[in-house]
Amino acid sequence: MADKKKTPAPVKAKKPAPKPAPKPMKQAKPAPKPVKTAPKPLQKQPVKVSKPAPKPISKPTPPKPVAKPTPAPKPVTKPAPAPVAKPVAKPVAKPTPAPKPATVPAPKPVSAKGSAVASPAPKPTPAPKPEHKGPKVGENAPDFTLQDQFGADVKLSDLRGKKVLLSFHPLAWTPVCELQMRTLELKKKALDDLNTVPLGISVDSMHSKREWATFIELDQVQILADFWPHGEVAKKYGQFIDKKGVSGRVNILIDEAGKIAWVKVYDLSQLPDIEEVLAVIRSKGAKKK
Repeated sequence: MADKKKTPAPVKAKKPAPKPAPKPMKQAKPAPKPVKTAPKPLQKQPVKVSKPAPKPISKPTPPKPVAKPTPAPKPVTKPAPAPVAKPVAKPVAKPTPAPKPATVPAPKPVSAKGSAVASPAPKPTPAPKPEHKGPKVGENAPDFTLQDQFGADVKLSDLRGKKVLLSFHPLAWTPVCELQMRTLELKKKALDDLNTVPLGISVDSMHSKREWATFIELDQVQILADFWPHGEVAKKYGQFIDKKGVSGRVNILIDEAGKIAWVKVYDLSQLPDIEEVLAVIRSKGAKKK
């Protein structure tokens, strides 16, 4: 069976309690009236003025001395030289030259047929002659021992059985002498084929020869130093020039037996013809055959 809902019982409202009756208010007493009193005169009190304490007087610091810049030295101006008056040259009266005598040309030589003969060509300047006499062709070549540019001793008599070409030149480090030695270097193979040993000779020292040989690229040809006694070998062969202190420019060919076969003296400014030298060597070999 379904439960029956219970209905709540009614709540009775409570009545408010009665407020108490207000108490009667007491009347306030009136405030007493203020009594007016005359104001008392104000006494002036002396005002003390406090003097400020004197500040200590600080002595002023003296200013630092300012270094005066040193003035740049004034350039010294040299006084311009006074112009020197050039003396005026007085005109000198030139003497009248005497009339030149008329030169009559010499008559040209006439040949038997009547035609004029041509004058001969001027001769070239001869080479300076050495002051020493040397051996002639066919005589024995003087023996000697000299150092080459490497410091090795070269003795002429050790070369017997071969032809020797003594190529005298005045000085190293000169253009014509350089060409003379370089032509020997260029023709070294041809000279070897002809059984000929080329030897350059000058009065320079061995050390100078070494530097010069390196400079002109001599690798095969030996160049000998006739330095000390000065020019002794050149004097033996009669090719020393005392006035110049050097040897002349000379080619001397020595045969296999050690005898002088050919001598050619050149002017100091003349370059020897190497082809002529080779032709002479070939002709000397052909005659012996």
